[in-house]
Amino acid sequence: MVIGKTSGGTTFLLLLIVLVIIGCHDKTPNAPDIQDTLVSPLIVVGGATHDFGRQKQNDELTHTFVLRNQSSSDLAVVGIKTSCGCMVPDLNQQGTEIKAHSEVTLPMTLQTGGKKDHTTVRAILAYRKVTGLTPATPSETLHELAVTLETTICPDFRLSHEVLNFGAGDLHTSKVVTMTPDADLDARVLSVQPSAKWIHAEVAESGQQVIVSIDTSHSILSRSQELNGALYLETSSANVPRQMVRVFATYQPHAEATPSAIVVSSDTKGDIKRTVSLQTLGGSQITANKSSVESIVVAHSELGKGRHLLTVTVPDSDKAMAGRIDVSFQLGESEAEAVWSIPVHRFYQPM
Repeated sequence: MVIGKTSGGTTFLLLLIVLVIIGCHDKTPNAPDIQDTLVSPLIVVGGATHDFGRQKQNDELTHTFVLRNQSSSDLAVVGIKTSCGCMVPDLNQQGTEIKAHSEVTLPMTLQTGGKKDHTTVRAILAYRKVTGLTPATPSETLHELAVTLETTICPDFRLSHEVLNFGAGDLHTSKVVTMTPDADLDARVLSVQPSAKWIHAEVAESGQQVIVSIDTSHSILSRSQELNGALYLETSSANVPRQMVRVFATYQPHAEATPSAIVVSSDTKGDIKRTVSLQTLGGSQITANKSSVESIVVAHSELGKGRHLLTVTVPDSDKAMAGRIDVSFQLGESEAEAVWSIPVHRFYQPM
């Protein structure tokens, strides 16, 4: 009855208060659990990043992450991906079901190998919520959780070069790889093994340097080509007993011959003439040509612009013949000389 005597404004205010009170006590019976709507159902207890600090090479470092399912649904781990092959997860976790509001462990191992300085690697664990169906099956929504391992790797030694590139102009020079050991170690190079015969390398007496050069006289170097090889250094380091240095070079011979060899078959009779086109490179000039077999005659014609023609006469013979034509060059404007050899073979088949 008191409300009936109040003014219109007061009546409206009292009605509004009643509606608010009723609304505050209303709750939809089927409202979802707030933990089922979390952005990240799975979290890492204690942080998703672990730093091992300063460590040595060729070691295995293991840290165990603790994963907590903070949702009211079970979770199924469906896969683990890593950013580097040096990071090894416990694959037994794949297919693991993590119960609601429970925790599991995830051991991760970092293999330092030959790495140097600061290293950061990452693993991503993929998982799904498990539905309430019987039997239980993963839902279609895929979630991801990332964990990170860090360390600063202190090498037993450092090399001045891990890659040597001789290019095209440094083939007649040597390059030096210097080893600088850690202050607490006495690491040395014990021996060196080239991966290719065109690489020449030797260890200095100090054991701290390797002198490297290109053997341009090797038979494989008969045409312009990109060379790719390596040096394998055997060291006194217990952690890094073997170290690789890559070697690159661009080989450009002083001349290229077409054909690169003269071959006369056994069914060919009489004196045989063959021509060889020779292209000199880098300003090289032919100064002489000589056959290792006196009966093989060579005539030289200069065609201009570094082009030359050799006319080779291979005489008839009652036996097999093997020799070579040595063409001498003056290298550019220098006084140095080089020799280019063209093999000559004549086969003989007795009647």
